[in-house]
Amino acid sequence: MDYEELLDDLSGRGVLTKQWRPVFEKAPRHRFVPQQIWDQRDGRWRRVDRFQHPSRWHPLVHSDKVVVTQLDDGASGGPGEVTSSGSQPTIVATQLDLLSLQPGMTVLEIGPGWTTALLCEMTGDHNVVSMEINQQTADAHRGLLAAQGYQPQIICGDGLHGAPGRAPFDRILVNCAVRTIPGSWVQQAAPGALIVAPFQTDFAHCGLVTLTVPQDGLRAEGRFRKPARFMWLQGHRQAGLSLAIDEGEAPRTSTAVHDPVLIAENRGAQTYVGLRLPLVRMQHRWRRDSFEQGVADRIHLDDGAESRAVIFCKPPYAVYQWGPRSLWSEAETELARWNAHGQPALVAMGLEMDQEGLRAVNHAAAADSWLLRDAYDALGAG
Repeated sequence: MDYEELLDDLSGRGVLTKQWRPVFEKAPRHRFVPQQIWDQRDGRWRRVDRFQHPSRWHPLVHSDKVVVTQLDDGASGGPGEVTSSGSQPTIVATQLDLLSLQPGMTVLEIGPGWTTALLCEMTGDHNVVSMEINQQTADAHRGLLAAQGYQPQIICGDGLHGAPGRAPFDRILVNCAVRTIPGSWVQQAAPGALIVAPFQTDFAHCGLVTLTVPQDGLRAEGRFRKPARFMWLQGHRQAGLSLAIDEGEAPRTSTAVHDPVLIAENRGAQTYVGLRLPLVRMQHRWRRDSFEQGVADRIHLDDGAESRAVIFCKPPYAVYQWGPRSLWSEAETELARWNAHGQPALVAMGLEMDQEGLRAVNHAAAADSWLLRDAYDALGAG
């Protein structure tokens, strides 16, 4: 697939709109991807160089997939953690459509890259401010953009603080996952502005949320629009886990009341429970089991401290829980709440930000809302 075929595919699926198609044609993705990217093969990350490995580099860049551009914040000898990437073109087109950007609007972008060039094409270089916390990444993207004639302001700094010197902004676009909405973004948004951001919890990936800042400029509110999975914004990454588990502790055993697959695969249920238990980590795992001679489908939960749980997704839905908290029991309580409040889908869930803090809102049921502030204050996420 070449770039034109990629755009035809996006247009044919209704992802790339008529408004944005000419913009994508003027700013091809491959011009804004670093010379060296990474591809995972045989369980290992392998460097792919544009000039040394063109037969591998171009198909990766022209695909409708995420392109990994950095590991371990650019340090050598790390564990191979992805710390920078180019978003999937489908998601880029979706984000930009949700942004409702018009020529002449001012934009604050968190995380520069190909999207920065697309923003410049639509609204003008002088209206685009992009923030990147990693100096190496900021310099690389500044150089790639300048080589194609784009001169947006790229600031090396923490995107959580925004760019007060350039505020207010008509639009704020976030290209990395956040676990809360910083008050600085709302304060720097112009009345009537839109904020488009990928929102996640440790439990669930949730999705793209679009928030509107009303004319009073004191709050923001909106709904989840599309499923999405992004890398964490650096300041919102989960700290390295060091579970203080007593390996000699016998598990508390039971069977699940609710089908665990609801939490593993139903986006609405997963998002709802994740917003109720945002600091509990959920992993859905598949493993070849020699005893069952099949795939053992199970859920792992932990709180990053002393509690964990394993739940099997096949009947009889065996549950094993360790530690002071019964994490699966907590998840089932919230799943019962999800059932009682209309089983809201992802698009029925939303967020509201005001002087009290960030609130999760179920628009499918009156008065079903709750503050996320206390949980995130404990994490220091603000």
